[in-house]
Amino acid sequence: MNEIMFKKKEKQLMKFIQDFKINITEDDMFNLLKIKRRWPATHPTIDKHQATVEVISMYGQKHNYINDTAGYLDFNTMKSFYDKGFTILMADVLDLTEELRELEKELIARTGIGNIRGNMYFGNGKPGIHPSFDLHSHGYNVIQKQIYGTNYWTVNDQQYEIHEQEIIMIPAQAWHEVYKSDGKRLSLTINLGYGD
Repeated sequence: MNEIMFKKKEKQLMKFIQDFKINITEDDMFNLLKIKRRWPATHPTIDKHQATVEVISMYGQKHNYINDTAGYLDFNTMKSFYDKGFTILMADVLDLTEELRELEKELIARTGIGNIRGNMYFGNGKPGIHPSFDLHSHGYNVIQKQIYGTNYWTVNDQQYEIHEQEIIMIPAQAWHEVYKSDGKRLSLTINLGYGD
């Protein structure tokens, strides 16, 4: 866990998430992304402008040009960007597997926050490809769990290396980015109090 100072209740939550095993493989992700109707162009319940699946470009911006003419994810187009090394962002994913549904249930019970959002970042870290967004901040706390692979983070000018099943907590208003990723990786970001 990162060394930023947290209150006891935050440390307990971080330990719970650190210890909660999420077992999803690259093949599992591909199979989930092939469920066409699960991935409309925009999310029907969060925000009409929130895409369900996006590509993070080499400039650290997200783009939603990977849908078919019916308005659903075109798996082959998405996979071509993944194969080139771009990161794929999937929004609101805490319903995808039994483990993720259980995690969401436990997080709501432990925090009392009903609007917890989970996003996945799925990539294969090719050299020269930007791994995620540029330095930015949020108005809510974020916990990132590395399901597999490694991410290299900057949080408020400190650098962290996060490995499989480890977490990092990014406090609200903290400037952060994944500045490097080498190899295949999958991470889950848990947004606590999103939209509050």
